[in-house]
Amino acid sequence: MTNKKMIYGLDIGISSVGWAVIRLGDIPRIEDCGVRIFDSGEQTKMSPRKSQERRGCRSQRRLVRRRRHRKERLKFYLQKCGLISIEAIQAYYENGQNNPLVLREKGLNKRLCPEEIAACLIHISNYRGYKEFYDLETEDLDDETASEKKGLDEVKKLMEQGGYQTAAQLFLHDPHFTNGNSPFPNYHNHYYKQQVFSIPRNCIQEETERILKCQSAWYPCLTDSVIRHIIEIIFSQRDFEDGPGDSRDE
Repeated sequence: MTNKKMIYGLDIGISSVGWAVIRLGDIPRIEDCGVRIFDSGEQTKMSPRKSQERRGCRSQRRLVRRRRHRKERLKFYLQKCGLISIEAIQAYYENGQNNPLVLREKGLNKRLCPEEIAACLIHISNYRGYKEFYDLETEDLDDETASEKKGLDEVKKLMEQGGYQTAAQLFLHDPHFTNGNSPFPNYHNHYYKQQVFSIPRNCIQEETERILKCQSAWYPCLTDSVIRHIIEIIFSQRDFEDGPGDSRDE
């Protein structure tokens, strides 16, 4: 039996794969062909793709997981540097009723107890501001990124107009963030809000450094190297392209 060469052809689409097998020879011939049709992963017209929904949920789970890990690292290091034990932090959260934004403003120039310092840092690690990855013109941005950039510009304008030095002061005293009779400002961005306020990450980092520098006058354990490490724990962020896992793994 003479061996004949075969060519396999594929036509891959978003909802189908066409295939064909061609036998070469003096007279090439199609041995077989066909098509397989499957779910494209899209929903009805004007609805997002299922893959987009899955990616959004996966990103949210990753965000929660990394935030939890960041807080665990922070608590462990605050105990390691001698400021406060993890047990004392947990006890404070079980019994304390303090507003972390008020503590953040107070910590700029007044002494905080170790539990209050930990509460400030943990709150900042949860809401550490928006980091700009790309330097693009507004017309080159997608809708979501353009909205975030607009929110950054709006926050910068409010801070200049109100003379606020930190994000905590902005949230506590600017009328845009009042929440009725509640002492807790309404500063979270939600899908049902028409206006988005994005706090620059460097603004939050500067506030954190000021708080720690001030508190170091009463707590010798807050040395310059300790403060740098706390800042690294709270604000370090892997490159967007790295994705999950250890970037050092080959």
